[in-house]
Amino acid sequence: MEFVENFGLKSNISFKIWNKFGIFSLETIKSNPYQMCCEEIGISFFAADGIAQKVKPQQNQSNRISCAVEYILRYNARENGHTCVPRPSILPVACKLLDVSGDCLEVEIDKMLDRGRIYSYNMGKQMLFLPSYYMAERYISQRICDLVDLKEDFQPEVVDALIDLEEKRLGICFVKMQKNAIREAIFNHIFVLSGGPGTGKTTILNAIISILEQRGLEVAVCAPTGRAAKRLTKMTGKEALTIHRMLGVQKVGKDKLEFVHNEKNLLKCDVVIIDEMSMVDSLLFCDIFKATRLDCKFILTGDYHQLPSVAAGNVLKSLISSERVPNVELREIFRQSAQSLIVTNAHLIINDQLPDLSRKDSDFFFLERKTPQSVAKTIVDLLAFRLPRSYGYDFAQDIQVICPSKKGLVGTVNLNNEIQKVVNPKKSSRAQFAFGLYTFREGDKIMQIRNNYDIDWEDGSEKGNGIFNGDIGIITKINMINRTFFVDFDGKIAQYTFDMAKEIELAYAITVHKSQGNEFRCVIIPVLNKSTEFYNRNLIYTAITRARENLILVGLAQTVAQMARQISVNYRYTGLREFIAKNV
Repeated sequence: MEFVENFGLKSNISFKIWNKFGIFSLETIKSNPYQMCCEEIGISFFAADGIAQKVKPQQNQSNRISCAVEYILRYNARENGHTCVPRPSILPVACKLLDVSGDCLEVEIDKMLDRGRIYSYNMGKQMLFLPSYYMAERYISQRICDLVDLKEDFQPEVVDALIDLEEKRLGICFVKMQKNAIREAIFNHIFVLSGGPGTGKTTILNAIISILEQRGLEVAVCAPTGRAAKRLTKMTGKEALTIHRMLGVQKVGKDKLEFVHNEKNLLKCDVVIIDEMSMVDSLLFCDIFKATRLDCKFILTGDYHQLPSVAAGNVLKSLISSERVPNVELREIFRQSAQSLIVTNAHLIINDQLPDLSRKDSDFFFLERKTPQSVAKTIVDLLAFRLPRSYGYDFAQDIQVICPSKKGLVGTVNLNNEIQKVVNPKKSSRAQFAFGLYTFREGDKIMQIRNNYDIDWEDGSEKGNGIFNGDIGIITKINMINRTFFVDFDGKIAQYTFDMAKEIELAYAITVHKSQGNEFRCVIIPVLNKSTEFYNRNLIYTAITRARENLILVGLAQTVAQMARQISVNYRYTGLREFIAKNV
């Protein structure tokens, strides 16, 4: 601990070092400080490089280069969502970072490949992978290719008769595309159902679940977030779990966590249905496959026009674009949904057309504001006064501000602080404490921003653990004496210490990425000029489709047009599509 803290590193790093290297920790990191850059310890290359120059200036150059290459791959996975990076793209970045020649770097990369420290695959260019992502995507590909070759032994006429019965039970008449989707889901061991809002995905899913259960199959239903799982339960009438809760989480040793269900402890189900698949990343999808039987059936639903997962990978898009996985994309908007301007405008955007901003008689409104100050002021006024007064909305439960960015006057940080001043101001009767960018008060709406499997919660007589990235709750009580506070996550009461406040943010305003998997009665979106590739079609489409009853854009029409036309979305390098297409 003394050694680590002498270099400005936090004491928790020493525990991570000890867990990995044990009694040899000190001599190990002194001889090669770059080993602290591994995933289990996770300090940056720059920190390790600084320590190396002080501890042992004549460091092995091979260690330094290897660490830098791994750091670049990890950074791109974490920040850009790439599971792999082209070798030609890494070279100039690494050369600049290390101040070494390209020839020297090429030699070391070849050594890393020979030792299995990184992996490669030729996809027109040589792509470099960290081992965890390479193994995960290869495993997913192998399982999918095996499932594609399996077919259910169902008689077509029996399935058609069951579809007819579902029409009578639901009181509807399926169109040709919907019937085809149900058949494909029944007959195939893996099937993807995609489509935008109002296209009837839920109705089809209900019919599929009913038919499969009539055939005696055990069906497990799950979604990436708590709110998505709760909504899925309401829509299907069948209990849906979050993916993490379905797989279960347990501690192994002091810090390591693993899923309860894995290759040695398989889930007891015949079918797994996953909703909101656009949010599922490569490593998590691999873990799901590892927890199921080889013949387990998978039905995946989602909307690939939405933003991809926060973590690395682009699983849903890769499955569809591989052209090997059976899939149906629903495009037709049904009559009831067609009355919603939210739905029709969302479909206009993904069909390369501009949304209608002129109407004032529907559920989609545009308020022109020309400056960041006026946009921020209007949003606070809408959330705190106008919408609760006009629609009876609760500002915390029903209304959500969704921002393209964290930064600036119309970013989440500033808007959260401005909204809090009005809806939950400082009072002597209301306990509060400051942490980071925010002051947290009793009554504040907050969001958990990272997975924490250790937090205990109670919901009446039910107890459990785990609060996950994207969960939204209300701070109900702050105890200034023992420095703890309690948060209500839709009935689950969890206790935090003040130090754990690094895991939460105010959530009156959240980013589009953090809104994925959630649905809100009313959504407000600031739209102002921003010349960045992140302000794109997928971003505004994802934000708009979070609204169930009312959607309000505040800002400039030209910004909406720019985002709707900006189709140069952030391309994600991933090997999954290629692996599935080539059956490797």
